[in-house]
Amino acid sequence: MKRAIRMALALGLALPAAVAGAKVSEEKAARLGTELTPVGADPNGNQDESIPPWTGGLVTPPPGWSLERRVDPFSDDPVRFIIDASNVADHADRLSPGQVALIEAYPGYRMGVYPTRRSCGYADWVYAATRKNAVTAELDEDDVHLEKGWHPFLFPIPRNGAEAIWNHQYEPSSGGAIAHAASMTPTKSGNMTPTRVRVTTDARMSRKTTTSLDEAQGRAASMVVQVKAPPKRAGAVLLIHAMVNDQRRAWAYLPGQRRVRSVPTGGYDNPLPNNENLMTTDQERMFNGIIDRFDWKLGGKRELYVPYNIHALNHRPGLTYEEALGPRYVRRDLIRYELHRVWVVEATLKEGKRHLFGKRVFYLDEDSWKVVVEDIYDSRGNLWRVMEGMLTALPEVPTCTYEGVFSYDLSAGRYVAAGIRTEEPPTDYLAGRFDRVPKGIFTPHALRRMGRR
Repeated sequence: MKRAIRMALALGLALPAAVAGAKVSEEKAARLGTELTPVGADPNGNQDESIPPWTGGLVTPPPGWSLERRVDPFSDDPVRFIIDASNVADHADRLSPGQVALIEAYPGYRMGVYPTRRSCGYADWVYAATRKNAVTAELDEDDVHLEKGWHPFLFPIPRNGAEAIWNHQYEPSSGGAIAHAASMTPTKSGNMTPTRVRVTTDARMSRKTTTSLDEAQGRAASMVVQVKAPPKRAGAVLLIHAMVNDQRRAWAYLPGQRRVRSVPTGGYDNPLPNNENLMTTDQERMFNGIIDRFDWKLGGKRELYVPYNIHALNHRPGLTYEEALGPRYVRRDLIRYELHRVWVVEATLKEGKRHLFGKRVFYLDEDSWKVVVEDIYDSRGNLWRVMEGMLTALPEVPTCTYEGVFSYDLSAGRYVAAGIRTEEPPTDYLAGRFDRVPKGIFTPHALRRMGRR
């Protein structure tokens, strides 16, 4: 791409629109905050008013909120209607093929649809960074690696699917968090063994005071993962450096070995640990990692029923994993669905590249850029896995993030519940802002000290 630009300039040739840079013009960027929301969504409601206008999102904690008690601001909302096997055909135009397949495959699987609440909103500094990125952020000539730009969101007016999926990969935060979560893979008889972890995160990409890729030393975030259960895994500690333009780097302390080792993180379609080969590494948080193995096509927008403002699953007092998770799917009254506009991004495996999946179709919420539904196909074009991300508004930050991801394997008839918080202590999403993230823990040497405690 750059060679073509230099040659064209040398010859005095006009450049076709196809080789223009990823940056948008100042004129187009001026639409942000006027014709578009500050992150690039359509601020208007839809024709039948089932999607309301965006009015700023949920950026102030509701009365009674605290770190220990996350209040559901929409607890009084009634269920508008239920989608199940008896009427799924009537709603198929607002469902993904994967969502339809789940309803048809599993008796009792249903979707409760609630009023739409466009609750995702962000701080003014995020909007300012997004506006700047619109005219400065660039990928390389292969539309894979980030060359310019910093902070979410990088491409609020995307020209292709690669830019849209880059928006998904990073979300605004306080710059760090201390989270408690669990993952499990129920058997067909309903048995499950939760893997419980405490995750301390230093989010450089989302820290207001870090201003560039160079300043962050190429690192988007660092995470220390401490395994709390089950007993045979407890005491293990993992350090991960998530790189912006490279695969993750990781080190592990295992109690039985009493030393720190550099470990391969895999990436791509390597199995995600402790999930019985039912999820790949790049399925974590719906999608993560380097995007070089797929061609990315931006397919425009459509309306879709998606998980949104999920509260009951993770914050209902006294709820247990045994009550929440059935043998084939999560209890259906715990998942709230709303109608939202989504960007459709189709990822097709590149010729000569290897991956378990031949095609993936991502549905990205327009207000948050998060993938909320994903349909995954095998190399023969058969629907294989269906994913849903439990999107939750965090008004104290403010931001929107996942509090759990579900991946359903239609071939195996099983699913993975990843990163849910049903029985876990509260997550401190403000740890970065108020210096509650411990200093100096994100090195292999510190990992050794932590493991010896």
